[in-house]
Parts: sequence; C-alpha cells; structure tokens
Amino acid sequence: MAYSASIRIKTDYKVEGKASKTRANGTSALYLQLIIERTIQKIPLEQNWHPDYFDEGSGKCLPMNGDIQRCQDVNLICQQALSDANNVFTEFCLRRQPVTLEGFRNEFRSALSKDDLVQYWTKKMDDRLSSREISKETWKSQRTSLRKLIAFSKKQPFASMAERGFAKKYDAFLKRQGYAVTTKWCFHKDVIAYLNLARTKDNIWFPDPYANFTNAKPQGGSWAPLMQRDLLLLDAFYRTLEPGSVRRQILRRWLFALASCGMRISDQVRIKEDWRMFDVLSFIPHKNRKTGRKLTIKLSRRSQELWDDAIQEKDNSLPYVFTRTSGQKANEHLHDIERELGLKLPMHNHIARHTFATQFLDAGGRVDVLQKFMNHSNIQSTMIYPMFAYQP
Repeated sequence: MAYSASIRIKTDYKVEGKASKTRANGTSALYLQLIIERTIQKIPLEQNWHPDYFDEGSGKCLPMNGDIQRCQDVNLICQQALSDANNVFTEFCLRRQPVTLEGFRNEFRSALSKDDLVQYWTKKMDDRLSSREISKETWKSQRTSLRKLIAFSKKQPFASMAERGFAKKYDAFLKRQGYAVTTKWCFHKDVIAYLNLARTKDNIWFPDPYANFTNAKPQGGSWAPLMQRDLLLLDAFYRTLEPGSVRRQILRRWLFALASCGMRISDQVRIKEDWRMFDVLSFIPHKNRKTGRKLTIKLSRRSQELWDDAIQEKDNSLPYVFTRTSGQKANEHLHDIERELGLKLPMHNHIARHTFATQFLDAGGRVDVLQKFMNHSNIQSTMIYPMFAYQP
C-alpha cells in the first residue's frame, strides 16, 4: 500500500474576495499532508509562517525577520508531527495491517496526546471512565476543569508549559474570571492530577510547570449559614413555584439536602428511589465509594414531603429522585432566587450543608453525631460549626 507524509503550507486564501497565497496578516497555515492510496488528508498543525520563507523541498521554515528561535520552535513542532506520522506508519507495518485513513487518524491522535496536555487529558479522561477508574460524576467534574483550561488556551505543549510560566498565568486568568479561591484550587488540582498521570503512568517527561507555584488548599473559607427567616421564606417560595418547573426542581433538591443530612451535591444528583425504605435513607456516599461504607439517616417529615413531591412530578422513568442539573447550573438558579427574594446571604449548593450543620447544633445536637451525618473523616472538620448560631 502506498502512503506518505510531508509538511506543507496553505497558499489558497481569499482576502477581500480576491485569491491570495497568504492571509491578511501575511502568514499561511502549516499542515501535515498525508497520502494514503492516492487519497489526500490534511491535518492542521496550528502553526503559521510566511510562504516566501518556507522551503517546499525540505518542508522546513526559514528564519523570518531575524527570529531564529521562533523558526526553530515551529520547525520542531512540524518535524515532531512528521516523526509521529512515520512512527504510526511503522506500527501498521510491524503489525502487518493495512494503513487506512481512519486507522491512521486514531493512531496519530494517540501519538499527539503525548505532546500536548489538552489532547492527553481528553483521551486519558475518557480512557479512565471506560475502564471505570473514575466515576461518571468525577468525569463530569474533570471535564469542567478541562473546558476551563481550553478556554485559557486550546494548546498546552508539555515541553513549554514551565518555560511559559503556565501556573501563574492560568491562576491570573481564573482570577480575572472571578472565581473564588476554592474553585481556583479545584481547577489547579485537576491540572496537577493529569500532569502527574502523564509523568508517572505514561512516562512523558517535561519540566514541572508548578515547581514555583503552590496550590495551597483553602482553609475554611468565608461563609455563614442562612438565617431561620430566610429558610421560612425559601420554603414558602418553593410552594408557589409551578410543579415540574426547573427552578422548583432545583430548589427542592436544595431544600431536601438541608432537611435531611446536608448531603454534598455529588450525592444529591445520585439519589435513587431504592435508597429509601419508609423513613430511612441508606446509601454509600460518593466520598466513600472506595471503602463502601454506608450512611444511614432518618428522614425528617419535611424531607419526606419533598421526596414525595419529586416522585409525583417526575416525567421520566429514570431511577433518580431529584434533578441531575449540574452544580454550576443549579447555582445560577439559586443566585437568581436569592436576588428575587432579597436574601442578604449568598445562595449556593454547599450553603445547604453548612446551614444544616449549624441548625442541627443549634437544636442541641452533638458534634460527634453531626460528624457522622456530614461524613467527616476528621472531627476537626466538624468543629467549625459550633461557632455559628442563628439570629432570630
């Protein structure tokens, strides 16, 4: 079977309706050209150069405007892509398999993922989900972090991340986006996790972009429980919402978390009908998925009412009781409710957990019992709640 790969430069642009060999800025896109059984496939390399400074014979860029370093960097990227393509051809030959365009694209994407964090993360995350190394909920959370990284930059070559000061620039980007300290910490944590996987599991060597940046875990955080009058207002507001409406579903899930055990959002979206037996709820929290340790709680009258509302208003046959709307989207609706009702404190998913804990202790509950409800492995995490008390 005949096949070949080479570096080419695009020279068929249209600028202001007229044919041109360059774009308006004077550069043209470089690409990897494949020819397999007389079929041509072009793979963009996300690199640009001026066609007058490109040697078609060797497929290399020539220094332009004295920028030797930039020329070397672009050539390195192009030659790496060409090398990866030839390695894929070699693999097919060794396996004595015919080279097809589809087969080549799959193998080539795998090879590229070893050069770029975004591509590596995308493939690795899907592989981990397929092998059940991570749950669907974890995959969704990591996908959110990946999308945020892509919003910062679609390309993150491993070899140059440290040199470009990635960690500090990414942190500055997240600050400009207005993210809280805890949220920024989570985004950085997922980046670090996939960098470590690349280094330890897949033997990809690169300078550590976080060597001079500390992703310190937030301590405590600034929050306050909602006041009793706010809770009464929210409960009354829930009763006015149209059955089946998105806002009612989201507020119902929030109120259930408050009325039951202050469960985390990762458990709220997983609640199934068979978790409940009469007035008892028994389940394995997402946090305990590795140990398999169950949490059993007695449902309050209000939490049972909210559960029954959810069952009556269901319009699908899925086993889940409450809406599976993501935490981020739910927070948007909760903030809208907060503004509409004129609440003084911010509404978000996790505040239901804090409010439950404070309410439990205010009613005379014991800290050690609260620790079990909150599923805290260390009682020091539970000890932040006794300092809060409701105002009348």
